[in-house]
Order: sequence, then structure tokens, then C-alpha cells
Amino acid sequence: MNWVDTISILALGVGALNGMLAGLMRVWVPFAFLMAGMGFAGGLVYVIGPEVFGSVENEVRRELAAFGLVFIAFLALGALIVRITWQPLSIVSTLLDVFPMGILINRAGGILLSAVSSLIFLSVIMLSLQLYSYSPVAKAIDDSSFAGKVFAFVDRFTTAMDFTPAQDD
Repeated sequence: MNWVDTISILALGVGALNGMLAGLMRVWVPFAFLMAGMGFAGGLVYVIGPEVFGSVENEVRRELAAFGLVFIAFLALGALIVRITWQPLSIVSTLLDVFPMGILINRAGGILLSAVSSLIFLSVIMLSLQLYSYSPVAKAIDDSSFAGKVFAFVDRFTTAMDFTPAQDD
């Protein structure tokens, strides 16, 4: 177990605590925007990168900047929507707590979804550092037993969506 595994387990713990306190109804909107932002950012890298960051000569840096721009834009949009819908989500969460199994479903779902969200967010950060060729991170991810599998899944998800324009032959 190396330092990447330790950070991943800490991220799971912090996410689980946050999910237990917030509940499922307040966690699902940020999770949806995290997943959408990750997918769209991975796909739009090759479209937005040359257009917005054309002055950056290094292709990897240009792609990372484009990924970061789209990803942060989705997270900001998600935070704005959460701020707007916080009161209705709180009411639904409170109503769910009235039912005998509702409090268990709300807390357990919040724990699970928030823990997964925090691990995915950590994966995006670590994979970005790995792409930037920061060698200690790349070696630690390769040596990782727990986090390496999660990071590989997130890497496949971000590269699965391809929005590159078709090339005419």
C-alpha cells in the first residue's frame, strides 16, 4: 500500500462522512455534474484545446488546460444548480426521513454516492498529474493496488466520449 492508496482511502472516508451528513437527495446533483463534466471534458479536449489554447505549444499542456476548463465549468454549473435547488432538496430529504426506511436509504445512499464522487474527483486530479508527466505520481499510480484500478476506470470513462470532428479523406 503506497501513498496513492492512502490518499484514496482518506478521500473515501471524507466523502462518506459528507454523504452521511448531507444525504442522498443533496448529493446526487453534484455527482451527476461530476460524471457529465468528466465525460464531456474528456471528449471535448481535442476540439476546445486547439481553439482556446492555440498559443500553447505543448500538446499535452493544451489538452490538460482544455480538460480543466470544461471540467471546472461543469463543476461550477453544478454548484450553481445545487445552490439554487438546495432548499427544495432539503425539504425532500426531510420528507424522506419521516418514513422508517427513508432515513436509512437517505444516509446509505448519500454515503455511497459521496464516497464514489470523492474518489472519482481524486482520480481526475491524479490522472491529470500523471498526464502532465509528473513522474512520482505516474510511478505511484502504477504501483498502487487499490487506487490503480479506480484510476484506470476513470481514465477509460474520460476517453470513451470522442467529439473530434470527422476527417474528410
